[in-house]
Amino acid sequence: MYNQPLPIGYVETQHSWVGGGRSVVETSVPAVMQQIAEEMALSNPTLRFYGSRLERSEDGAGVEHFTLYVGYAPAVPSSEPLDPSNLNDAPASNIGDPARDNMIGAKEQKF
Repeated sequence: MYNQPLPIGYVETQHSWVGGGRSVVETSVPAVMQQIAEEMALSNPTLRFYGSRLERSEDGAGVEHFTLYVGYAPAVPSSEPLDPSNLNDAPASNIGDPARDNMIGAKEQKF
């Protein structure tokens, strides 16, 4: 799943809170995950759980900030995900052609 393009139709929700430390994380994350799952089942029944991550950061005063990201994707993929390096599906011969991209030293031919 790491470094792979996300499926088409991917949706991500987030929930944030301040402080609490490890004990709050261990008790609140399962409850928040359950709440998000219930909300997504009502609002987007065609989407299925795809993955989640928890991020922790400290501000200048040393207070912990937590953000829980939960991702959902269609149960049946509609198509292959797009290649992140070639989002418009251009032919491979046109990608990175320096003569076409830079046109250094080319004269204007329109007039």
